[in-house]
This record gives sequence, structure tokens and C-alpha cells, in this order.
Amino acid sequence: PALRFFFFFFFCVSRRKHLNWNWTDTRGLQQTCWKGISFGDEEKRRREIGREIVAMAPKSSFASPCPDGDEASRGSKEVNVSEQILLRAICWDTKFKNKPIEEVEEVMAQVTHLKLHGLSPALTRVDDLKRFKALSSLYLYDNKISYLGSLATCKALTHLYLQNNELESTEMIQSLPNLKKLYMDCNRVSRVSGLYGCSALEELHLSDQRIDPGVSLEFNNGSLTSIGGSLKVFIAQGNNITDVGKLVALRELEEVDFSRNHIDESEGLKEMFSQCQKLRRLSILGNPICRTSRSIEADAILTCTLLEEFNNKEVTHQKRKCIQMMSTRKAKK
Repeated sequence: PALRFFFFFFFCVSRRKHLNWNWTDTRGLQQTCWKGISFGDEEKRRREIGREIVAMAPKSSFASPCPDGDEASRGSKEVNVSEQILLRAICWDTKFKNKPIEEVEEVMAQVTHLKLHGLSPALTRVDDLKRFKALSSLYLYDNKISYLGSLATCKALTHLYLQNNELESTEMIQSLPNLKKLYMDCNRVSRVSGLYGCSALEELHLSDQRIDPGVSLEFNNGSLTSIGGSLKVFIAQGNNITDVGKLVALRELEEVDFSRNHIDESEGLKEMFSQCQKLRRLSILGNPICRTSRSIEADAILTCTLLEEFNNKEVTHQKRKCIQMMSTRKAKK
């Protein structure tokens, strides 16, 4: 009996290790297994996707190891995501996950959500998404992407997540008539351009671009005009911005957050106040203008009649009335 118990125990332990079952939680037995590997959580699934991408990518997709670099450099690989690799990736996170690759290719045009965020190793290029015509949400954040091909064929795209990458331009984001939300925080963008044909864009997030000290984030006039009739939320904290005068083209703005910039003149702000009459929330905290001009808050409240919040503080009816009375007295003098 002791010998039989020993062999039974050894068999159970070896099976547990192979299938990655949770010995104390029977729910582990219900986890979906693929090739003997249990994907119990989202983080582990993303890691496995990354490993599979590296295994399938052609050798030309990788940078050759640096012979003189440090250990981290020698171990890094640049992953160029081809269409075939993307097909394999969606096998895990879409309704086609149980189909062979041939069948997935036939139905790619139906894929609506593509999740390739936070992969290990990180993606560095995304070249071609032309067959993903029904794509509505694309998740590419938390990688090292420095090149993103044209997305013009993804006409159904509504949400694009590109934050925390190495992108230096927004030029590739054009002709997306249904795009509503664009997240590009923590990249290397120094000039906002492109965006032509993005007439439905409602939210633009561009905070904390990793640009050189002293360089200010700039805006192309044509790009702002293209989204001027739809943009409601513009968040661009920590980008060394000095002038907001060009924002007068964004007449539908309801929320603006330009905190932690270098805005030091009131003229551009006053012009924005007069043209952006739908503003409800405005934050310019951490800018020099907040220290040098005591009247900037009063100007904003008097000009933007719908303003509900200024620098994270509520604009109450009593406060507005008090400022209006002070302004009237000053005018009579």
C-alpha cells in the first residue's frame, strides 16, 4: 500500500505541474488550455501572445544583438508585426480563438477589437491593418512602437489607444471619420499634425510627451480646423506649451486641461475664452500665468458663462455673482 500511495502521489504532482492546475482551487480545472498551457489571467495571456509573436516572426523582423552593448541591449528584440502575426494574436482575444489560422484569415474583416497592449517583448512596428475593416477599438499602449502604418482603411475605428510608446508624429492618423477618442500620452510627439478627415473626434489626450527640454508642443492650424467642429475634450498636461491662441479653432471644447505647461501670457487665454463658449472645465494649474495674473480666473468665469470648474475648484453661482458685481463696480469707476 505504501508503494502504491507513493506512485499515486508522484503521478498527481507531475500532472499538476504539466497542466498548471491550482491544487486547492477546482476552478483551475475549468481554465481553457491550449497546447497544455493554462491561461488563467490576462497578464499571462499577453506574455504568451508576445512569445508566440517572437517565435513566428521572420528573422529579418529582429534587430541583431548589440555585441558591445549592455546585457539589456543584447537581450532586446525589435518585433515588426506583420498581418500574419496579427492573425495569430487575435486567436487568443476574439471570438475566433478556437478556429485554425486559415479560417481566421477569412473572417478578419469582422474583427472589432484588437488587443496588443503591454506585450513582452514589446512591439516596435505595426505596418499593415488594411484587412481589419470592421476594427472599432485598437489597443497598442505600453509597447515601444516607433512606427505605425496608415490606418485609413479602418474606417470603423472609434477608439485608438497608443499611450506609452515611442511615436514622434500624429501624421498617420487621418481619414478616420468615426474616430471618437485618441489616446497618445507619453510618446515623443512635438507637433500635432494630420487628423484630417477625423471629423468625429471628441477626445484628444496628449499629456507628458517625452520631448527635449525647452521644446514646446506645437499645433498645426489645419489639423485643429479639421477637428474643430467635434472636439470636446483636450488634455495636454506637461508639454512646455507657451501659447494657446490656436485653440480658438476648437469652438466645441467643453473640457481643457493644460496643467504643468509654460503659459505665461493672458492674451491667448482670453482669446480662447471668447471663442470657446461651451467650456465647462478648465485647468491651467502649474503655469506661470497663475502666479503673475490674479484676474485670469475672473476673466474665465465672466467670459465662459457655462464654466463649472476652474483649476479643479467648483465655480458656484455665488462666486460667479460676486465676480460679476466686482466687475460692474470696476467698470463704473
